[in-house]
Amino acid sequence: DPSGVLSFRLSLQGPRYDSTRERGRAMSEFEHRLAAIPGVESVGATTYIPIVGCCSQFGTQIEGRTTDAAHMLMVTGNMITPGFFRSLRIPLIAGREFTDADDDDAPKVIIINETFAKRFWPAGDAIGHRIDTGNGMSTIVGVVGNIKQASLVDAPEPQFYRPHVQDPWTAMTFTVRVRGDQADRIMPDVRRAMRAVDPTLPVYGAQTLEKVLADAVASPRMFGVLYASFAAIALILAAAGVYATMSFFVSQRTRELGLRVALGAEPAALVRMIVRQGTVLAVIGGAVGVALGTIAARALAHTLYGVSAREPSIYIAASAILVVAAMVASYGPARRASTVDPMIALRAD
Repeated sequence: DPSGVLSFRLSLQGPRYDSTRERGRAMSEFEHRLAAIPGVESVGATTYIPIVGCCSQFGTQIEGRTTDAAHMLMVTGNMITPGFFRSLRIPLIAGREFTDADDDDAPKVIIINETFAKRFWPAGDAIGHRIDTGNGMSTIVGVVGNIKQASLVDAPEPQFYRPHVQDPWTAMTFTVRVRGDQADRIMPDVRRAMRAVDPTLPVYGAQTLEKVLADAVASPRMFGVLYASFAAIALILAAAGVYATMSFFVSQRTRELGLRVALGAEPAALVRMIVRQGTVLAVIGGAVGVALGTIAARALAHTLYGVSAREPSIYIAASAILVVAAMVASYGPARRASTVDPMIALRAD
């Protein structure tokens, strides 16, 4: 949930932070200072926030499974502080979250996402298994919900989280959840809290997660508007073409209709016959168009978010419009032709 969350970057640079233990201690102090700001609900930190297109992948070895070195499993991973899941409201599905007790003196632990757990432990017994993501074997202590790390469009991929204090990276992104609509107004308080710990460290890249999300969907939204505009124009042109074609063919049958009326056919029955014939042709054409459209839609699937390239409602709506256009195109000329005096119709050249 991105609403009410402020994010900003911090780099632990300088001789003071050469020690991994000192980096872990400093991050913990930063978290506690930020959590004390009035209006702050929860604070966390991660190497990369979701949907920014940045992520790190690590060669991963699952204990008890043989892996060919040439086909090493690569998994997206983040180093996080204990409050990260709460700040982004990522649900805990099984096990537990990290705590302050998971420090650099404690056994190594790791949390995986739901996709990772279902892929390798479909029976739901991932807790307690051990995996090595590059810093030694770690025990899985929790399973959390999926997030879109690199892209909103791509399906969730296997992902893991390690406690930052057990692998202290220097560059981290804080996520501060604030009550109400104060996320974009609390930055001065954040800077004061950070300066109280270390005034030499730069705080940069401050923005709300709502803005991050808006920026992430800006390009797909633009393409969506363009595609929708092109589709609307194409649909209008197709409907106009169907109308013009059906009108032409029905008008060519004026003499035939006049002859049928002269032989005793009811005008209304003739109109129904022409409309029915036109509708059948339109339905056949619509079926062919849906089949071809389904194939062509695969090329655009990667630009779609929240809908499938085979969205049934789109094909049904487009087909219905074209069928209605064919019915209207058939009815008008057929109605006019059926009301023409048979003698005039038979004289028509």
